[in-house]
Amino acid sequence: MGLGPPSLHTRRAQRAAAYSRINVILYIRTRGWRHSKTMTFSETWDLAWSILLSIGSAGGLILGLSNWLGKVWANRILEREKLAIQRELQALQAESAQRLHALKERTDVLLKNLEAEHSRRHRVHNLQFAKEFQLYADTWKALHALKIKTLTLRPVGDVVDVRETEEERRERRYKEFAEAFNAAVSVIAENEPFFPQEVFAKIRELQSLSRREAFSYYYKGRQKKGVDMKYWEEAEENQQQIVEQVDAICEAIRTRIGLIEIVEGPQGVAPSVPPL
Repeated sequence: MGLGPPSLHTRRAQRAAAYSRINVILYIRTRGWRHSKTMTFSETWDLAWSILLSIGSAGGLILGLSNWLGKVWANRILEREKLAIQRELQALQAESAQRLHALKERTDVLLKNLEAEHSRRHRVHNLQFAKEFQLYADTWKALHALKIKTLTLRPVGDVVDVRETEEERRERRYKEFAEAFNAAVSVIAENEPFFPQEVFAKIRELQSLSRREAFSYYYKGRQKKGVDMKYWEEAEENQQQIVEQVDAICEAIRTRIGLIEIVEGPQGVAPSVPPL
């Protein structure tokens, strides 16, 4: 016949015995306190075992509940740590995505600029470049002479030779202008197909400004009487426009030369070019 659970009477007797032992131990400790400041190992074990016996089945319940609560709190702490790590990872991913996007945008802009610059460049043979450069040198020389002769038609603060009449001076200056104008027109007309459109358009505008200034000087100068401020104001305005147009041509030629990419010829050496 197997052993069953202890009866209620037995359990009460066990608890009473445990309480008695606790009281005895506490009494001994109280009375012997002045003789010993610490409990021996056997005394400590007896006290613990008596307390467990006094608690009985409730001790197992308390121990089980303690284990369960420990697991619950451990799981909660673990979940909080997981959430914190996930949030940090998401923030790092978002920041990395933003940086990659910004880097891609800057790279795309740089590539577009490089492609645009490359598409604007003109690949020419070195001999062709030398001929084109010589064309610009000849054109610039003719345009510079035209500018000088145009600006000396009626300069502000003009100094004249008293041995020369006003009509003689007008005829002489207009003749010198005409020679410079025709020389420039000749150079430009002979090489018109070889000029880039942006350069040729500015040269034609300079020709128009110079011609207008010359006609105004030659015909209006004959009609003016005394000091005509309007006549001189017109001269100053025309001269300013001519100077600005010459500067614009110079800049257009420089830009064109800067965009040319020279391809070496069979000899592998690019010829030297004369300065402007």
